[in-house]
Amino acid sequence: MSSTASRKSNASHDETHNIEETHPTKGVKTSPSTSQPNNNEQVTTEQSEQARRLYDDTLRIIDRNIRVMDKRVFKDTFDGNMDYTMTDYAKLVHPHFTTVKRIAALDIALAFNLVVSMAEASHNDNSTAPRWTDGSSDEWNTIFKALDSLLLLMIKARERPAELDSELLKVPTRWSRRPEWDLLPDPVTVSDLGHEARFWEKCNYEYNRRVARRRRREVTEDWVTVTLTDLRDDREFLGQQPDMATTYLDNSIHKLEKIWKEMKACS
Repeated sequence: MSSTASRKSNASHDETHNIEETHPTKGVKTSPSTSQPNNNEQVTTEQSEQARRLYDDTLRIIDRNIRVMDKRVFKDTFDGNMDYTMTDYAKLVHPHFTTVKRIAALDIALAFNLVVSMAEASHNDNSTAPRWTDGSSDEWNTIFKALDSLLLLMIKARERPAELDSELLKVPTRWSRRPEWDLLPDPVTVSDLGHEARFWEKCNYEYNRRVARRRRREVTEDWVTVTLTDLRDDREFLGQQPDMATTYLDNSIHKLEKIWKEMKACS
């Protein structure tokens, strides 16, 4: 076993560093998964409640696991190992693909929103997580191609909104460093210059921003515009990263752009 794999394995034995496994919600019975999502959005109340519980539970697990990974990254950075990468964040959502398909059989809109939330939870900028190494970007690309294929399937299955929104609800912009931080020397220890506080300020801000975008997608009837806005924002940000050798959900973004243009032409 490599030293990197050994350190990651050892970290998993710390009870404060346990990644929560994905489990079906207890007491929830769902329809058998199908290869195609249910495109009938007029679901029954019971189906809606079942889908919502699965949706909420899955997001709770993902949010918790991101927090655990952030803690590992913070400790890893100051140990000088730099073992954790963006790929480790992407791996957190990969086990939930099956849950997405279960939800899609009940409520395509919730399943769609879950995939978008999974996508935006699957990457962190380089100020939080070290860049990937040892070819792990290939694994990251594989996960995102799978997300893209799944999201594209649901875009095709969803009913178009009645109309496009000319203006969306406001959500926080992406986190940025305070200018005064650039005047400080690089920290040597965890306690140096309040680096821990700055690290968690960034992580907490980004968590709240993800939740705000998630809530906006849930309440906005024009799912085409709101999703396209969020995906474009993420793609633009990720394209600025030197190590990015991937295109971010390009097929899904292209399909959303096509739908948006067609609806705009008819309005």
